[in-house]
Amino acid sequence: MDENTILGIAISELVKSAAKTGFDAISSQVKRGLNFGLSDYQDYIDGLFQRTQKIRILAAPDQPRSVSDLYQNARLISSAQEYNDDIVIDRFIAGESCLIRGVAGSGKSMLVKYALHRILTQHKDRFPIFIELRSYNDKDIQFKNHIINTISEQMNNNGITWSQLIKIKPLLFLDGFDELNGDKRPKVIEFLDSALVAPQNVSVFLTSRDTNEIQGVDEVHAYKLSPFSLEEVTSLVSKISIYLENACNFINDLPGMYEKHKTFLSNPLLVNMMLISYEEKMDFPLKIEAFYDQAFDALFERHDLRKKGYKRQRYTSFDIVDMSIFFEIFCAKSYFDGLRDFNVGQLRDCVEFVNSKRDDLKQRANGIDAVVKDLTESTCLMQYDSGRYYFSHRSFQEYFCSKFLSKLDKDKLLSSCVYLEAKYWSDRVLDHALQIDRVSLEKYYIIPRIEKLLKGIEGARRPWLKALFDAYGTIVIHQGHSVGLRGGEYLNFIRLLSNNYSNVPFFDDLFDAVVDARGSLPALNESLPPRLKQGSGDKGVTVIKFAHYNEEILVSLGVDSIGNQLLNRLKILRDELISNVAKMDIKIDDLF
Repeated sequence: MDENTILGIAISELVKSAAKTGFDAISSQVKRGLNFGLSDYQDYIDGLFQRTQKIRILAAPDQPRSVSDLYQNARLISSAQEYNDDIVIDRFIAGESCLIRGVAGSGKSMLVKYALHRILTQHKDRFPIFIELRSYNDKDIQFKNHIINTISEQMNNNGITWSQLIKIKPLLFLDGFDELNGDKRPKVIEFLDSALVAPQNVSVFLTSRDTNEIQGVDEVHAYKLSPFSLEEVTSLVSKISIYLENACNFINDLPGMYEKHKTFLSNPLLVNMMLISYEEKMDFPLKIEAFYDQAFDALFERHDLRKKGYKRQRYTSFDIVDMSIFFEIFCAKSYFDGLRDFNVGQLRDCVEFVNSKRDDLKQRANGIDAVVKDLTESTCLMQYDSGRYYFSHRSFQEYFCSKFLSKLDKDKLLSSCVYLEAKYWSDRVLDHALQIDRVSLEKYYIIPRIEKLLKGIEGARRPWLKALFDAYGTIVIHQGHSVGLRGGEYLNFIRLLSNNYSNVPFFDDLFDAVVDARGSLPALNESLPPRLKQGSGDKGVTVIKFAHYNEEILVSLGVDSIGNQLLNRLKILRDELISNVAKMDIKIDDLF
């Protein structure tokens, strides 16, 4: 009996047990209202198990593995206090709504699946709902209705209403806020504002990359996933090691390499991908960009790790260079189109797009079906599950999009980078592109963008005020306890500069001085004029616009110094970059 059969039997038994216990826990009145029987509920729980309790890992992608066998317990930080994952999950089950933040690959979705595993096996009387938020992007309905429709489809029951649903006190998992399109995020936040308060009191487990957008939802308790320690990384690798030949060598090298390569080795996804690379190179890369390239090389060249000497069949005639070029264009096309995952038609359209742009690749592709098989079977750059295709991780899409971006001519490079600034709050395409070809990005994007910003400020009556308005737009103080920004035109560009150039601090660093001068954020908020206060009751929001009619208030807060600092540092950075680029512009005569 193979592993997949054993796993299927185990899940089948868990489904029967969870469905029976959960169904019995729902009152007869609610069952009548929802109009479903035990078989409907069992189908729902079975579908939930299939979607969340079996995963494929890069080290052994041929068969699904059990989440409970591979999950490595995590630590989370909230208000400088550390919690283990089980405590956070217990709080959620008890009624606390949680926001789980973390960088790409830090384990947010795995934490969701582990929490679901605990509920399905230890708290069978609770009703879990799992929504991948990207599924809402193509829907033109209220988010509440999207939840109802999702459950109705999974139960094959069109009679479910929200008022009936909340009687069960559901535990609602919303995975991937950062994967929502910009026009959908306010709708989800609006739902949270209404759903998390009495009398509804729905408990929500929300995950996202770092964002300021959810800070205004006061009923959500924010946690951030901590990087993995050496002990946690070692434990994770030990769980994966049965599928790899060189995992023992990797584990032996870890103690001496962890601090040097902490950026990679403290991230669960990057550890998983590094294991694949290590199988081929027996070495650790020094830069994140080199790591992605090594991981790609390893996935393309990889042998079946448990069948020595066996090389996996390829369906296209692509060599590794062809596949890299193909994947760069494919990732750029899908990223610019806002596609994180694909149905069959969308995937084929993206493949056909690449073929239409590169006739040389089309001739070696051997047809669309061959390309799809190579992406999913031969290289495992993508995975197929429940009728949709996914990147092994979305960070692969971002990195290969950045490789494509760095090869554009100067006019297309500038317009493309400006367009991508809108996504920069959660994605790192522009960061990667800077590392791949810093000279071109600085010459054709960073310098022109700074110069345009400065030109727009010249001649303003209060240059510091114009700088703040263009860069930051509006400060939003929620409840006097957290700060967000409703951005100006250049907000994400300033954030990009802050992340890549040490002499341009972001707003948070500068605003700390303003807060310190008043003693605390609540004290600052209290000192502001009543006309700035918006909202009512416990939903109070203070909005300070960087506009001329707030000039007196801003000066009294000392915010004018922030604007002047920003302005001066932008000028210094521009001059430094122009000087650096000039040094790199070598004329052909200089080479002889």
